[in-house]
This record gives sequence, C-alpha cells and structure tokens, in this order.
Amino acid sequence: MQGSIVTLKVARHLSNQKTMAVCFVYGIILFCFSLVTFYAGAPLARFSTPTLILIVVNLGLYCVAGWVYWILCQTPPGFVDPSYTPEVQNKEDFCEECNQAKPPRSRHCHVCNKCILGMDHHCPWVPQCIGKNNRKLFILFVMYSAMAGVISCLSLITRLILHFTGFATLTNLWLILLYLAIVSGASQSLTLFCLFLHHFFMILFNLTSKELMALTNRSFRTPYGQKSDRPYDKGVRSNICEHFGDSRWQWFLPIPIIPQTPEAPASLV
Repeated sequence: MQGSIVTLKVARHLSNQKTMAVCFVYGIILFCFSLVTFYAGAPLARFSTPTLILIVVNLGLYCVAGWVYWILCQTPPGFVDPSYTPEVQNKEDFCEECNQAKPPRSRHCHVCNKCILGMDHHCPWVPQCIGKNNRKLFILFVMYSAMAGVISCLSLITRLILHFTGFATLTNLWLILLYLAIVSGASQSLTLFCLFLHHFFMILFNLTSKELMALTNRSFRTPYGQKSDRPYDKGVRSNICEHFGDSRWQWFLPIPIIPQTPEAPASLV
C-alpha cells in the first residue's frame, strides 16, 4: 500500500513537471518564432526574395522542432519488462530498487523510479529519460533547434546591417534589444550545436553517456576508447541504422525506432 502511494506521488510530480517543461519549451519556440517573423522578417521581406526564403525556412524549422518535441514528449524511453529473465544472472544485471532483472545497458532512474532500456540521461526539459526508444527524437529535436537558432541569428544580423546602412533604422531601445537577441541567440545556438555533436558522435560509436564517461576516465587522451572498449560498436553505418532506422529517409523524420529484443554485444550479433 505504501509503495502504491509513493508511485502515485511520483507520477503526479512528473505530470506537473512535464506540463511546466512543455509550456516553457513551447514558450521559447513561440517567442523566437514571433521575434523572427515580426521583428526581422517583415522588414527584410521587402528587400529581396532570397531573404524572404531564408525567413520562411527558419519558420519552417521552428515548426519542425516543435513537432519533433511533441512526439518526443509522447514517446516513452523504453522500460524494462518485469517478466525479463536473463540467461545468465549477474549482479550488475539485477536492479535492487525495482527488485527485478534488467537487460544490458539498462539503468535505474531515480527520478522516474523505473529501469530504462539503454538509458542515456534524464532530461528535465522533456521531462523524462532519454533511452533506447526516444534517443533519436531527442537528437533530432536538438539538431532542428540548433539549425533554427543559427538562421534566426543570421536574420537578426541582416536586420542590424539594414539599420547601419540606413535602409531600415531603429531607435536606440530597439537596437539594444536587437543586440541582446543576437547574443542570446548565438549562445543558445552554439550550446545546442555542441550538444548535438556530442550525442551524434556517441551514436557513431554506439555509446551512452555513462559508457562515454567510463571510457574517458580510463583513457583521457582517447575519449572514445579502443574498439575493444566498445562492445556494442557494430560500425558507423550499423550504429546509425540501429538508432535512426535502416532507410536514409527515416533518419531525419521523427519516427521512433523501437527495438524488439534486448541489446547484445557486437561480438554476439
């Protein structure tokens, strides 16, 4: 009875946290969408067709990022089946918190209070764990958000150029706000771009964040370790297809890749 009450409290907390996170993320997307549309888009659209195309592409990227984020929030990371029974029982294959066996690469999340398949990390902005089933969606969301941020900065910089060339002048207040928007947008885009590269390189070597940290601690000069240190590395293309799908047209679409069986080392595949 006490365990059920704790589970109910955790579920309510996660539900409230998820609502706030979703509202915050969509608020940021809507703010950037409005900023680019009315502050930069309207004046720039009068000068050249390429500029108008740039604005339309930017707004399209914001829409795609919002679409991917919605699917990401609705896709669970993949939870360990309570009926899972490994062929060989090891100490590291048993979760004392859940009191059940778990497949390789699974970890217990103390926020979700569940064992997650292929857990990478718990993301407070989703908010849920990033695991085997939704890792592709997380990377796509970061990628499209970074692309939208870069194009937004280019649009705002172009708007700044128009001010200094005398085509569309701004008041001092709006000029200060434009500087702040460019600086904040550039820092945000750089952060998202670095985050995307970090996760994409982990995909290339079929690593999770915990596995990468273990390799880095063991071999600082070679952060991705040797081939023998990566038992799940099946080659670059096979690693990408495992997480993004076999068809290239699937790689850029928010289609979750749901594994059918627990992971096995590459040497056993």
